[in-house]
Amino acid sequence: MPLFDHFRPPIFNKGSWEGFHGGWPMTMVIDLCESLPEQYAAEPRVHLGKNFEVDVCTFDVEGEMGFGSGSFGAGSATEIWAPPEPMLTLELDPTEIYEYEVLDVFCQTDPAFAPDPPATYAVTCRSHSLTMHSRFESWAYPMVVGQRLPVLPIWLDNDHAISLNLEVSYQQTCSVLRMI
Repeated sequence: MPLFDHFRPPIFNKGSWEGFHGGWPMTMVIDLCESLPEQYAAEPRVHLGKNFEVDVCTFDVEGEMGFGSGSFGAGSATEIWAPPEPMLTLELDPTEIYEYEVLDVFCQTDPAFAPDPPATYAVTCRSHSLTMHSRFESWAYPMVVGQRLPVLPIWLDNDHAISLNLEVSYQQTCSVLRMI
């Protein structure tokens, strides 16, 4: 199902902007929880205003990595998912950086956004330590009305990622809110 234009017919009057953007992150969390290892939890974070942001975060609630057999949720213990290569890789330590847009400070441009950044996009990032330095990587995808939505890697540590299928959670949210 392609991304709808939520500001024009046929769905612009089938629900509120706030309702949809509050509901979709929770649907993402529900989907993530099906494949997160037991010691992880996920939660939605929504910031609305002139510039809005939706975050879905995962947390290691027990403070230990348990990727052995039986540690993953239903359906994921036997699935192996190989995330795509990052679209942007930087050798730096972003551990104190909170916002993705801070790359402007380092005079870096994500190739997925060149030459003009899209109005709406989905991005996932990770930073990890290598032997002698740190690396920041991102996977960014423009979200365009009429096109399908991407699958994002959600990194749990340097070597383990689960997938977040935005297409599935978007369709579920639109269905629950009776937009489709």
